[in-house]
Amino acid sequence: MKEELLRNHRIIPWKIIAVATFIFSLAFGAPYFFNILAPVYFFLGGLYSIFRAAQAKWALPKKFTMKIILILWLSVVGWGALFLLDYSSWLMAILAVDILMPLWAAVAVGLVEIPVSIIKRYVIKQAKKKREEQKNLTVIGITGSYGKTSVKKFLDILLQYQSGQDKILTTSGHVNTEIGIAQTILKDLKPTHRFFICEMGAYRRGEIRKDSQIIQPKIGILTGINEQHLALFGSLKNTIQAKTELIQALPPDGVGIFNGDNQYVKKIYQTSQKTKRYATVKSSDRSADLQAEDIKISKEHLFFKITDGKLSLSLHLPLAGKENIINILLASLAARELGLSLPNIQKCLQSYNFTAFQKIHHQHGLDIINATYSTNPNSFLADLEHLKLWSGKKIVVTPGIIELGSAAHRLHQEIGEKLAETADLIIFTRNYYLESVRTGIEKRQLAQKQSSKAQLIYLSRPSAIVQKVKQYTQPGDAVLLEGRLPRSIIENL
Repeated sequence: MKEELLRNHRIIPWKIIAVATFIFSLAFGAPYFFNILAPVYFFLGGLYSIFRAAQAKWALPKKFTMKIILILWLSVVGWGALFLLDYSSWLMAILAVDILMPLWAAVAVGLVEIPVSIIKRYVIKQAKKKREEQKNLTVIGITGSYGKTSVKKFLDILLQYQSGQDKILTTSGHVNTEIGIAQTILKDLKPTHRFFICEMGAYRRGEIRKDSQIIQPKIGILTGINEQHLALFGSLKNTIQAKTELIQALPPDGVGIFNGDNQYVKKIYQTSQKTKRYATVKSSDRSADLQAEDIKISKEHLFFKITDGKLSLSLHLPLAGKENIINILLASLAARELGLSLPNIQKCLQSYNFTAFQKIHHQHGLDIINATYSTNPNSFLADLEHLKLWSGKKIVVTPGIIELGSAAHRLHQEIGEKLAETADLIIFTRNYYLESVRTGIEKRQLAQKQSSKAQLIYLSRPSAIVQKVKQYTQPGDAVLLEGRLPRSIIENL
C-alpha cells in the first residue's frame, strides 16, 4: 500500500476531495449542497473509472482464486448493507465508506484470512509429515533475488539425464511460497521420486526458514541478491539475512552452492561454515569450483568452456543471454554433488533441445525479445547489454520495475543510463519512474558530451503501444519487451 501511494499519486487527490466534501457537509450542516456535491463526486469518479477501463488500465487479478472471490463478496455485502439506511443518510454513508475503503478492504482480508490460515496450517502440517516419511528423498532448495527459475530448469534437465524423468519432482512455474511448496508435496510427491528441486521465494525474513522446515533441503543454491522486493524486505540487509536462511537450514552433511559473481552472495560464501562450492564467469578468479572461460555470445547462441580447474569442456548452446551461463554453472555444481560427471553434464546440455527456453521470436521481419516472464535490475541491464548485438533500430517497451523501495530512483536512473547507450526508442507503459529514467538518459548524454539517440516516450494504452512500434520499425530491427506487460501487447507483437 505504501509503495503504491508513493508511485501512484492520483489516488490521494480523489480521497482529499471525498474527505473535503464529507467535512463540508458536517461542518456547515448543508444537506442541500451535499446532495449535489456527493452525486457529482461519484459521477466524475465513475466516468474516470470507465475511462481507465477503456484504456485497459484496470488492474485485475490474473486468476480469481477462492480467497479473492471471498474478499470481493465481503466488499459487496458491505456496500449492499448501505441500502438498508434511510435515503437521508444514504449518500453520507456511501461517501464515508468510500473514504474508508482501504480500511474496509483490510478488514475483509483479515476476515477471510482466519479460515485460510487454519486450512494453510493443516496443509503445511500434512506436507511436513509426508516429506518426513520419504527418507531417501534428496531435496535441492534454490533461492535468491533472481535466477531461481532458470537454475531450477537447468538442474531439472541435468538430473533427468542422470536418473530419468519419473525420479524428479520440480516445483512448477513461479510456485515458490510456503503454501505452494506444501501443496506440491501433497499433490505430486511420490515414493518413486529421488530428487525434489524446490524454488523458494520470500518477501520477508523467516519465510525461507519455514520453507526449509517443510522440505528439509540437502543442497542449497543461492543464485544472487539485489534490491528486488526491497520495498517488502525493508532493507538490503534484511534481504541478505532472509536468503541466508536456506544455507543455515542445511544439515551437517549438506552443501551450499553460491554465485561467486554476486558480491553479496560471495560474502555469505566467505563467512559460511557449511560445506560449500561456488561458480563464476570471471576469468581472473581461478579458485572457483566451476568456471566459464573463452565466452563468446551471439544473438541466439552461447559459446563457452566449462572447467573445474582440471578438465575443460566446450559448450555451444542455442540460448540467448550471457546471464544463462552462471545459471548453468550453479545447476552443474549441484548435479556434480549428486553424482553427474562434468563430461556427462556436457553431453546432456549439448544434446538437449532448448526450444522452450528461447525468448527471441521472429515476427514480420522483427526480432521480438520477450523478457516479460520476470524482471529485476540485473536481468534488465543484462537484456539491454544483449540488445547491443543488433545493428538495426532497437526499441524497448517496459513498465519499469516495482517493489524496489528506496532504491527505485537510483536503479531506474542506472537503467536510463544503459538505455541511453543502447536503445533508439523507449516506451514506458507506466509513468511511475519515467523521470528517473529520463534523468539517467540525460546524465549519460552529459558524460558522453553528445546527444543520445534514445527517444523516451510514455504510452499506456496497449493498442497505441503496438501501433507506435509498428510505425517505428522495419525488418531487421529488434524489440525488447521487458517486465510485466499486458498480454495484449505481447500477443499483438
